[in-house]
Amino acid sequence: MKGFILNYSHAGLKALLLSIVVIPVAISGSLHSQTCQVCDLIDKVNPFSIEGTVRAISGEDSVNIDGMMTLIKTRYTFSDQKTTAMKYLMKVASDLGYQPWTEEFILTIDTPDLTGIDISSGMDTVWAGSIEGNIFRATASDGWTAFELISSVGGRVIELVNSPGGRLFAACKTIGSGYGRIFTSTDGGVTWILSYDGNNQNVYALNTITFWNEDFGFAAGDAGSFLYTADGGESWFSEVDPSEFGYRSINGSSATGPFHFWVVTTGGYLYESENFGRTWMPVYQASAWVNDVDFFNADRGIIVGNKVTCYTTDGGENWTETVVDADLRCVVMVDSVKAIASGGGGDIWISEDGGATWTGTGVECTGETDVWRIAVSDSGTIWGAGRDEVVRVATDEYLPPDCSIYAFSDTIFGKNIIFRREGETLPGNRIIICGHYDSINRSTDPFVCAPGADDNGSGVASVMECARLLADARLEKTVEFILFDGEELGLMGSVAFARDLDPSVTYEGVFNIDMAGNDYAGNSTISVAGYDGTADTVLVDLLMRSSESYNRIYSLDWGFRGSHQPASDNLAFKEIDEIPAVLIIETGYFENPHYHNCTDLVDFMDFNYVADVVRSVLGAAVSLAGLRSVPLAEQVVLYQNYPNPFFSSTSIPFELPESLPVELSIFDVSGRRVARLINERLGPDRIVYQWDGRNETGETVASGLYFIRLEAGPYTKVKKTVILR
Repeated sequence: MKGFILNYSHAGLKALLLSIVVIPVAISGSLHSQTCQVCDLIDKVNPFSIEGTVRAISGEDSVNIDGMMTLIKTRYTFSDQKTTAMKYLMKVASDLGYQPWTEEFILTIDTPDLTGIDISSGMDTVWAGSIEGNIFRATASDGWTAFELISSVGGRVIELVNSPGGRLFAACKTIGSGYGRIFTSTDGGVTWILSYDGNNQNVYALNTITFWNEDFGFAAGDAGSFLYTADGGESWFSEVDPSEFGYRSINGSSATGPFHFWVVTTGGYLYESENFGRTWMPVYQASAWVNDVDFFNADRGIIVGNKVTCYTTDGGENWTETVVDADLRCVVMVDSVKAIASGGGGDIWISEDGGATWTGTGVECTGETDVWRIAVSDSGTIWGAGRDEVVRVATDEYLPPDCSIYAFSDTIFGKNIIFRREGETLPGNRIIICGHYDSINRSTDPFVCAPGADDNGSGVASVMECARLLADARLEKTVEFILFDGEELGLMGSVAFARDLDPSVTYEGVFNIDMAGNDYAGNSTISVAGYDGTADTVLVDLLMRSSESYNRIYSLDWGFRGSHQPASDNLAFKEIDEIPAVLIIETGYFENPHYHNCTDLVDFMDFNYVADVVRSVLGAAVSLAGLRSVPLAEQVVLYQNYPNPFFSSTSIPFELPESLPVELSIFDVSGRRVARLINERLGPDRIVYQWDGRNETGETVASGLYFIRLEAGPYTKVKKTVILR
């Protein structure tokens, strides 16, 4: 199929679709009886309302979630703040009178790569860190029953260390770049601060971190990167020329004094520094790749690598190499002669003679799962972390080793937000207005900074503005509002939704809004994309006519052709079924310098532009859904409330043929009135009263069966309704 964008020149304001009339409604408990048409509805599009939504979900303004004020700096799919954004958007929809819900779909089966582990000085807590930046914790007080996720850091954890001073340090690689970071926690890993950022400092991924005592320590990593601290990690300094290591990556480290450091690098090299890491000397080269080094005291040390170990008994003056049938990645010296090592395949190896000989424990706890790091408690319990498992091996010289495995694989769900304005005549016919609420930053760390004001705060705000304006409209067909999750990961939310469509529902069209924040082409246009030769042409024609009629500044224009149209959530409906689905997007989006960047901020958006997008979409969607225009009833009519049953609010429609004294009340099954909603003269009119499920004192009414009673002059009408809490 060939993609198309239709072009209509800007034609100013026209009063099209005038025969489609909006029924007067009551808004939020107060009555509104001004008859208006589609053009009057369009006139209510408010750029300031749109801006408020974008500011809230892109971290410009604080939002109140669960009684706490917070800033949403990222809506990255795997971040906790995306959940905060979801809660905020659902609250906004609820405040408009809708009953939003979420539909889950599988984002991924999470198999973390556990790359760091350490144990507290009291031997009662073990922490594990993953390449995704997650921190897990298990405690002796819980019987070592499980590891719980307690926090996340903005980097890929490569080593996790509990310093002698009781602080936790995570040596990391920045997500999205090769630079190194160090995060510090003083409360047992619950909260973290970024204590060093190697971005633009020529300090690359930090693979290892070592402390001699509470104050003195160092970290090292790729391309000879080296940092040191003399104040317990409060500050870090990089004064070592990477050429000292031949720009080789540093894999493991140890310290035998406050100024005496050791590191091993690619190529099998061991380097030594006796002046706080200011200068280094290569003192030994193994015959194979080496990964880690550890010293117990100034004399005894061990190096491990690929089927090779090396040991010294004289402070590194001489090294003896031995062969081990294992790819060893990590080593810990328990005392001057006992050492524990592990690596490829997950086997645990023990040396009782300072590294001269090695014996496998015979406990294959992790099968073929590699172990990247180990920690050993004073009692001799070994903790190993690797791939998606932590292994705990309790050793006793009189008993066989006892093994426990903690699996970390988990299913991660995405959540689409959905709510509807039900049609009164053809509720099973639906029109979708949608956008995606997740964001991404491909330049730096999406967990920390992905404001996504344009991509796709603009689309989210456009959907919410349409929802605001249709909250009290009486429609022939249902308008369904959807905020998709996982779009930035490959249209995952929309694909999941489209694959599970209700076969009893007829979807007549999908209006997808993605990146509608500014005119980067500079030609006063907005683009719409669809496929030629399909029913998309109907939606495009509606959008074009709506644009001609209601846009104030911008008009819809050609933007993309064929397979070059942008990939967004509308395509999911083409992949699954031939549902008419089009994309509305800013012209010249590919020239947007803030696209997928930390600078995608409100500052660079034109909200008059977004408002014109809303006018085009709203006009087209309403013309397809149909605003009811029926003559007044000849007598008083009380319609069934909708939705029914309901959770938080419901709409109560009724019609008055003439001006009458009106009392609209709610009664319980015992006949006791729980709320008087209206007590005044009204009509002639068609009215919809929005009841929030509260009584006259503002308290939430309990679940159960209730009666809606309308008394209008000599007429009394009653309907049943059910509240579900």
